[in-house]
Amino acid sequence: MNNRLTLPLIIFLSLLLALLILLFDMSDSYGIVEGVAYIALILLGLMSGRTGYVYVMAVSGTVLSLIGYLITTEVSPWWVILANRGLTVLVIWITAVLGIKAMNREINLRKVIKEREG
Repeated sequence: MNNRLTLPLIIFLSLLLALLILLFDMSDSYGIVEGVAYIALILLGLMSGRTGYVYVMAVSGTVLSLIGYLITTEVSPWWVILANRGLTVLVIWITAVLGIKAMNREINLRKVIKEREG
């Protein structure tokens, strides 16, 4: 059974989600809470079952986090802002890499099971 979403649906949901998270990111001044929401893009990318799409979502989350930093008028000290955004980017990429490893492991396991059954 294929429990993957179709690519057009994932693209639509990704664009919608990215826009909503960016608007949320621009509406607040703390930086870390909103930035971590970009992980939802990675999780949506993992649902596609395509490694390349997960990387696209990780790059998109990183870029949108930086855009949120540039657009937002944050009142925190600059070092706090940079630390928060740095942590956001780190968490985005850790999630992407670990998610891809888990996804590849699942794909390989399914192949082994299919070979043993057939």
